[in-house]
Amino acid sequence: MPSKNIIYTNKKQSVFGIMATFFGILSTVTFLLCIYESFRVSGDPASDFTDSAFFALIFMITGFVLAVISLFETEKFFLFRVLGMFFNVTALACLSVILYAGAML
Repeated sequence: MPSKNIIYTNKKQSVFGIMATFFGILSTVTFLLCIYESFRVSGDPASDFTDSAFFALIFMITGFVLAVISLFETEKFFLFRVLGMFFNVTALACLSVILYAGAML
């Protein structure tokens, strides 16, 4: 017999939040790898790095839009919404580092 202290809910995870988290992780990892590999080759990266950074930028923008859309969903858990925003803002910080380093050289 179930306990009376258990609260049952019909909340589910936000699909947009999960996709935003995935895109945020993907773009953050891509930006960090581009930064690492650029430093490894002494600041003379190949065109593959710029292609990767461009696609990561597209993923970051898409993930950020999905995270904002997921914030307006009702009756959903907050975990992936917040993680999606966090990873996309982290990717934006990595992009800022890349742009700042490029402007200073």
